[in-house]
Amino acid sequence: MNIAFSAKKSGIFNKMDERFARAEIFLIYHTEDHTFSQADNTSSQEAAQGASIKAVELLVRNEVDAVVTAKCGPKAEQALEAAGITVFITDQKTVTLALDDFLQNHPQEL
Repeated sequence: MNIAFSAKKSGIFNKMDERFARAEIFLIYHTEDHTFSQADNTSSQEAAQGASIKAVELLVRNEVDAVVTAKCGPKAEQALEAAGITVFITDQKTVTLALDDFLQNHPQEL
């Protein structure tokens, strides 16, 4: 399973980005080998419109199964659902804390 976390910067100890579609980067945790990769979300950040679609397309290309984020708007939620990506909402402040919470407690599913 691949789990994407909306983050402000690269590195698992950095802060979560509260925004899904306009997050600076997605840190992707691979449960099979317990490693991280990252996907730069520049195209969504620079988009005048359609940021949700671009972010979801990026996650699909990276074979993401779930997203952990603080907020997810209705357009993003629809696009994620259509792509078969489950959304989990968290109030954790860092990627590390959000990952620990996800693995131990499974945050609230949207």
